[in-house]
Amino acid sequence: MMLRPDRPDGAARRRFALVVWVVTATALAAPVGAQAGSVGRWEPIAPQHDTTVLQPALARDAAAVLHVAYVEQRPEGALDLFERAIAPAGTLGGGRPVLARFATLADPALLVEPGALRILVGGQRSIDTEDPLRGLLTATAPVGDGGWSAPAVTTPQDGEAGFASGDAAAVSLADGSPLALSSGSGFGVLAHRGLDPAIGAFNLQDPFGACCIGQAQIVRDAASGTPFAVYQSLISGRDGVFVQALDVATGGPAGAPVALPGLGAAGGANAIDPVLART
Repeated sequence: MMLRPDRPDGAARRRFALVVWVVTATALAAPVGAQAGSVGRWEPIAPQHDTTVLQPALARDAAAVLHVAYVEQRPEGALDLFERAIAPAGTLGGGRPVLARFATLADPALLVEPGALRILVGGQRSIDTEDPLRGLLTATAPVGDGGWSAPAVTTPQDGEAGFASGDAAAVSLADGSPLALSSGSGFGVLAHRGLDPAIGAFNLQDPFGACCIGQAQIVRDAASGTPFAVYQSLISGRDGVFVQALDVATGGPAGAPVALPGLGAAGGANAIDPVLART
């Protein structure tokens, strides 16, 4: 079973509820008895959730509808993944189930493709380490009505363990292929191009020769098409925030990581407090 060391159980957990703030020019005129999704009100996206971290994925489609993907926890501890749409006027759509009753699910990534949405999420269906439904999983759904497809595994079953427990970040490359990152405590930041589980992944922590880097995000330069990973390092003497260019063809590192100036020892400043860095 994959454990999430950055998501402790028991009394250390806090309860969170996802909310959305919808603002328009008429926000102050919204009536007190407005329906859910009205302007000028905080509205819950998901019920309370026992975790120290709850990071939804966001993606806006061509019609300016904002899609939100998020994890919910059942009373017995099993995890579900949902997607919900928010119209430009603030109306909340119903939650569409993506995955149900998983043993582990990390924070998802959400991409908009032509006429469809794609979710990428690290998870394990069960605590059985031989269960084939584990790793970086993907599913698709129409942008409008319709259900989500059955999940498929995109990463090697005998590869890096972090794919089953790491938080996902992803971009679509020029050819439409996703380039995904998985990051979490202990294993670093893994990069994987495409949806073929036969293709291996790259660990962006390897060049450091020490642990740990994590909390990664990914962006793609609109002009050059080059993807860049951005992550935090807590490695002693090299703590800071780094930017790593990635190879479009392979998803692996393209050159050396670059430390952002003024952040941590690597950036020529004071060390980053790992506790403060998580807030």
